[in-house]
Amino acid sequence: MFSNTIPLYLINGFLEGGKTSFIQDVLTNGDFADGQKTLLILCEEGEVEYAPDILKAAKAEVEFIKDEEEFNPEHLSELVKKHRPTQIMLEYNGMWSLRTMAQKAPKDWIFYQIFMFVDHSKYQV
Repeated sequence: MFSNTIPLYLINGFLEGGKTSFIQDVLTNGDFADGQKTLLILCEEGEVEYAPDILKAAKAEVEFIKDEEEFNPEHLSELVKKHRPTQIMLEYNGMWSLRTMAQKAPKDWIFYQIFMFVDHSKYQV
């Protein structure tokens, strides 16, 4: 880990928008993690499941947060202590408040990139 900060890649969007597929594609790209450990925090279960072989090859550990109450600085810091990741990918629940997420994220997390996914065929204007 560089200094005391942990880079966070926030993946947000609507159900069936392509978040999980995107994350799996990124994890299979050897340039992303460069052999370092990734903590993947999942705040919802989508239609697509993560392939265990992809997670293992990418050195990605998975933790589920099913209740918005569990998304708090203490619990998130415990997950970091448990897994000691170099980076975090957060598949955030599209129905939860982004403002709350930003307020409750541990202060040593740095938002490196934020992605928003919407399947235009399912999104009504």
